[in-house]
Amino acid sequence: MGVNRSESSDHVASNRIVWDSWADEYVVAGRRAWGDDHPRWGIYGVPEAEVGLIDPFDGGDVIELGCGTAYVSAWLARRGGQPVGIDNSATQLATAVSFQEEFDLRFPLIHGDDARNREELVLVAEEAALGALGEPYTHNRMVLVGDTAQDAIAARANGVRSLIVCRRPESRIAIENANPTWLVDSLDEIERIILWLKAE
Repeated sequence: MGVNRSESSDHVASNRIVWDSWADEYVVAGRRAWGDDHPRWGIYGVPEAEVGLIDPFDGGDVIELGCGTAYVSAWLARRGGQPVGIDNSATQLATAVSFQEEFDLRFPLIHGDDARNREELVLVAEEAALGALGEPYTHNRMVLVGDTAQDAIAARANGVRSLIVCRRPESRIAIENANPTWLVDSLDEIERIILWLKAE
């Protein structure tokens, strides 16, 4: 089955336009997260002390796909990590660069506009890691997070795990048929998600 690259390109461009237009709305929250010594997760601000996702982290290579203002990368960099942030929005990345200067913390940020379709996301991440860290980011360390059956298919095609959020009930059967590694109805199920990831 062939890939309609013009359709993929339109999707990427539309996504970029939307996130560039929303970027200003994330500056205040981004600055707060960058300056927070006690990270909080998700829309409910669950404290890291309850989640325990990054406190055990003791360094290593990290790729944050869809990093936005890159506050998660900042948290990991302060814990000895070597993050690379990738985002489709140049405006979001500009905010991230300003925070790097403000908080005197730097790591590579990449405008991830090279993936022409979902199947190429993993390849772009690998190339970004190679360029920034000098070594590829191995598949067994990657999880593709998405919300469509196509995201699960792309992950499987690249030999990586997938965490798929079923945002629309009518999409559930298609997503289940795509065999994601993990399927949740909302990222609010963060405790369950964390347990899955820790088990790996």
